[in-house]
Amino acid sequence: MTVPQNHICFTSSSIISEISKPLFDNSDINFFAYGRFFNRNQCVLFHNNNHLLENWVKFESPAPTCFSDGVHLWDQIIKTDVIKVRNELNLDNGICLINHNEHYTEAFAFSTPMHAKNSMSLYLNQMNVLNKFCLYFKDQASKLIQQGIDNPLVLPDGMLSLEKNADEDTVKDLDKLNVLMDSLKIKNYYFSEKYNGIKLTKREVECLSLYLKGKTSHEIATQLSLNKKTIDTFLSLIKKKFHCRTRSELFEIIWDLGILKSNGWINV
Repeated sequence: MTVPQNHICFTSSSIISEISKPLFDNSDINFFAYGRFFNRNQCVLFHNNNHLLENWVKFESPAPTCFSDGVHLWDQIIKTDVIKVRNELNLDNGICLINHNEHYTEAFAFSTPMHAKNSMSLYLNQMNVLNKFCLYFKDQASKLIQQGIDNPLVLPDGMLSLEKNADEDTVKDLDKLNVLMDSLKIKNYYFSEKYNGIKLTKREVECLSLYLKGKTSHEIATQLSLNKKTIDTFLSLIKKKFHCRTRSELFEIIWDLGILKSNGWINV
């Protein structure tokens, strides 16, 4: 498959570069991409480098829908042929932030030049900056994203199956990690000393995530199959623990903790 050169995902690369300029000017990052992947192989995909986009599709590298939520290294999720092209373009140390939502999957990709020295330090210590940039990008490119949704790309079937793309060891490693994730049962979440080691239950964290996404008590109760009174009690206790009164105050605290992902879910 080739990407039509008149498609908005191809013609908008200069706009993506302009939106990404604050990030590029103030860090080693030289590449950014945003993708939203729907059912029926449809997606919108915006890059600041069309050559990489063309080859990612041409060689049918696996789509982000194949992988779990979280941060993934490029070398583990893209095909060898694409890695060769990436090296020719001086793009290295790449990561992909993947967020699965109810109706679509979002992915944000970043990379730096091949000989950049502080890439991993940037990713490990400044993830809050990258998460905020993801929110900034979605705001700045909202009209562009909607145009892409109205005229999506259709990916070949081969890009939607991990087994057809990843090597056997990668599949086995992912299977093991999935088993590990299922086995780690967390009853309570403990926050940093800055907030006096506040403890939240799993239900409280679920409730807080939905609340920070703008849901009402009634909507949260429906989604979690609880009654509204229980949700109101959860929210009241959470605000009391963090010594705040409003949703915006609570958002600032959770953001400061660095555990709020770009899709609004709490990452603990």
